[in-house]
Order: sequence, then structure tokens, then C-alpha cells
Amino acid sequence: MLLSAEMRGARPLTAVFSGVLVGTMGLMFGGCGAATTSSNTPALAQVTQAAYVTSQGPGYRMVMTMSANIGGEPFSLSTSGAFDEQGRRGAMSETVSGKTVAVIMAFPYGYVQSKGKLIKGKPWARFNVEGLTQGLGVSGSMNTSTDPSQWIDFLKAAGQASTVGSETLRGVPTTHYHVLVDFARYPAVVPARLRAGARQEAALLKRISGQSSLPIDVWIDGRNRVRRYQVPVPLCYQGERTSESLSVELYDYGTQSIPAPPPLSEVSDLTSEIESNASHALQQLHC
Repeated sequence: MLLSAEMRGARPLTAVFSGVLVGTMGLMFGGCGAATTSSNTPALAQVTQAAYVTSQGPGYRMVMTMSANIGGEPFSLSTSGAFDEQGRRGAMSETVSGKTVAVIMAFPYGYVQSKGKLIKGKPWARFNVEGLTQGLGVSGSMNTSTDPSQWIDFLKAAGQASTVGSETLRGVPTTHYHVLVDFARYPAVVPARLRAGARQEAALLKRISGQSSLPIDVWIDGRNRVRRYQVPVPLCYQGERTSESLSVELYDYGTQSIPAPPPLSEVSDLTSEIESNASHALQQLHC
């Protein structure tokens, strides 16, 4: 999450990426491996249906890995945890370049703890998710989900899809698809109350990537649920291309047990710092 990088004194750009990756908005773009069959309507229908089915589930467990080289600075992030979709809650353990933090999501707040460290004299820090989205230049009307389902929502805007093949993940048979998401289609697939924010988000994604589409590789099981998605990521940092890669795997679908957030007496609020950090970092992202 965003605060883990902030606490270790990372550069603003790196701090933003570590938080945004887990939800709020998808900053990831770039080409994926070529599919083995041409784009076709059945594949597209399967992918969009899976996006809707997955987003309606009660919860799941997940593992995520990300590696990057931003402005010549190597960066890595790994996360494991669980999300309760209906309650918009989650609990994760996140390792950022070798340092581990605990994260609890309880919308509209995210809570972060770095073992053995105090943040403004408190064991926990929190930030308001809507404050983060404002720092990213997107209105609060957007989908502010803070879990990996934000990426899955983008699959609803797929304009092309092709079948790559079949694979087994954690003992579950899946079909691998290569998908091209069209940013221009995204506002139309979200609820009406979120469309203004979705249009802002789509414009922002296009500006910082220099592209109008989002290629994703996705693996879908026999019950139309997303089991894995991968995105190689080129971005524009201070006008120059850089690279990242993201892989997320979802499993153990069902209701999850999520711990309650810490009492306010143990929490420092860093919303203003996070909002400023995000805004500053986005100034460096352009093509």
C-alpha cells in the first residue's frame, strides 16, 4: 500500500505506485504476449461475463507481485491477503523492497502498521481513500474500491479478446485469454453515479501512458471467475518510457474473515500527506 513506501522514505513516485497498484485506479499499461488465436466474439463474451461474476462474489484470497525500474531506481512489491467484497474490507501483508507491513482496508479508510515502528507516535497510520483519489486528480464519484477488483472492472470495457490456451492454477482448470481494454469504453460500463469519475480516470490513464488501451492477460475458471491477471507495464516518467510488471492471483473464493481496524487511539491520520504525495508524483508522469 501507499503508506508502506511512504514510511520507508521512498521517493513520491514509488510511494504512489505501491498504493495505487492494489486498487483505487489502474495505472498499469503495456503490451502482453501475443495470443494464439484471433479475436472473436465468444472469447470477448467470456471475459466480460467473468468480470461481472467475479465482482459480485463474497470474497477471495490473493497474492500479488510487482517489479519496476522507475527513473533508474529498482523497486519491488509483494502482497498476500484476503478481501471481503460485500463489506469492502481487506487484510494484507505487504513487502516493499524487503520491508514488511500489515494493512487493513475498511472503506473509506486504509490502515497500515510497520512492526516495531511508530508513525507520529502511534503504532498505526490511516488514510482516506477518497483523499487519495483526489490527489490523483480524479473526483470522488469514481469507483474507489481498494482491492484488486478494480482491475477486474476494467475487463468489462474489453473491446477485443482472444484465447491463448488452457492452464491449471492451484489445481483449478482455467482458460487463458489476451484482452485489450479500451479506455473510451470504460465510463459506459460503470454505474451512472460513477461515470463522471470514470471519464476523468480514463483521461488520466491515457495521459500518463501515452496509450488509449490497456492490454491484460487473464485466466478464467469454469465458474466464470478470474483466477489470475498479468500486465506488463510501460509508463512515461518525466517524458521517458519506463517499465513495470504486475501479476495478481485470486483463489479460495468465498466469505473471508477480516480483522477489525485498530481503535482511533492507536492511529495517526496521514490523509493530507498521502494526497499531496500522490499529486506531486503525478506531475512526473506524462508522455
